[in-house]
Amino acid sequence: MLTTETARESSLGPLIKKDRILQVMANVSLALHVLCEKYTSNSFWAPYINIFPGTYTTPLYFEEGEMLHLQGSLNFSDVLNQYKSIARQYAYFYKLFQTQPEATGLPLKECFTFDEYRWAVSTVMTRQNQVPTGDGRHLITALIPMWDMCNHSNGEFSTEFNLGSDSAECLAMRDFPTDSQVYIFYGMRSNAEFLIHNGFVYPENVHDRVNIKLGVSKNDSLFAMKAEVLSRAGIHASTTFQVHCGKDPIPPELLVFLRVFTMVEGDLRELLTSEHQSAYLSCLGRLDCMVTQEQETKAWAFLETRLSLLIRSYRTSIKDVETELQAPDMTYHTRAALQLKLAEMQILSNAAEYAKTQRDKIPQLIEEKILQLAADVALTVKVSDDLDGEFVEEVLELSEDEEELGTDQKADAHAEGTDLEVSNDGNAAVSHAEESKSPEKDSGLESSSERESVDGDAIKMNGATVEANGEASISEKELKN
Repeated sequence: MLTTETARESSLGPLIKKDRILQVMANVSLALHVLCEKYTSNSFWAPYINIFPGTYTTPLYFEEGEMLHLQGSLNFSDVLNQYKSIARQYAYFYKLFQTQPEATGLPLKECFTFDEYRWAVSTVMTRQNQVPTGDGRHLITALIPMWDMCNHSNGEFSTEFNLGSDSAECLAMRDFPTDSQVYIFYGMRSNAEFLIHNGFVYPENVHDRVNIKLGVSKNDSLFAMKAEVLSRAGIHASTTFQVHCGKDPIPPELLVFLRVFTMVEGDLRELLTSEHQSAYLSCLGRLDCMVTQEQETKAWAFLETRLSLLIRSYRTSIKDVETELQAPDMTYHTRAALQLKLAEMQILSNAAEYAKTQRDKIPQLIEEKILQLAADVALTVKVSDDLDGEFVEEVLELSEDEEELGTDQKADAHAEGTDLEVSNDGNAAVSHAEESKSPEKDSGLESSSERESVDGDAIKMNGATVEANGEASISEKELKN
């Protein structure tokens, strides 16, 4: 394998030891290593290097007209920045090769052009992988012959590195018919990442996403409180969020930001001083929670508006881009640029529709919450009524026992005469009225006031208050929860 370790052991090694950029930018040192081996006669790596493509489809090879098709894309600036970065690197290393003594013996001094450098950079960008060193302690950048020729498909990672054999071992991630192309899974990358670093767009990408930047304005009178709440949730006051393709486009961290962003002072203060702050913050990232109906409506409306504005910045429509892609005489680069724009617009459009749906569902969600609370309360009341019924039956049974006991005592008293009233030592004996209390006391029964207190607590534990007529009265604050 061609690695950053073989680069240090090659004729490029002395320059790597001296130059700080080559030391910290492993992919750059590997790209120059590939280029040196390409122009080294009788290079051990020649058979491998000779099968590399002569050009690539990365944006570094886009013509000006092809690049213009990316205008409006959320990743247009990333593509331009990459091109500028590679151009600056080329200028830096061109001067380095001409002036540094360590570069004197390198084969690049006379043939180091921008075309050659972008070829070497694209070779590494489209093929590089991380493998462990021989002792397994560190990861290094490497090109793995043959394996790096596999194209990407949706699936899962099926390759491991065997330290014992010092080799990569790849298993088929699914059954591949005889004579068919074998695919591997590159990772959960967006189509923008695929285009910029690999030179293609994958329309069936189930992990596609776009990045949107949102932040709380420092001119916001509640900036300090909002920034503090977001910080406690692990979110910066101004940051980039991912919006995903598919049926669940909004990640929890974005939902937390939207709700905090639209909070009023009272809600912010309550959150910051709450004893259950951690649970409160966790709840903000769940769809089934909300602060207030008004705040929830504002949060989803803000997101819908923001996404709609981003879609307008493309200055075209999904239908128009789809029509453009039907043209037969289109360059690969132009098609890739349009495919990226289409994928981004579809994600934004889907997310905007999702935000609208969530906003429209708020009254229904609140109604469902009320019905659920009412059902919980009704169940508690029923259980309480059942318990009261059992209590009445116990009292009736005990009353019957008392009657029988009282009758027996009266018969004994009549037989013994005055012995029941006065004992031998002259003290007053226990009266029949006092004796009638003893069965209830021994049974451990509560008074009626104690029963009411217990029943009341049981009902309140279900999140609502039960009035005397048995109906549920739910406060606005309890609805928020």
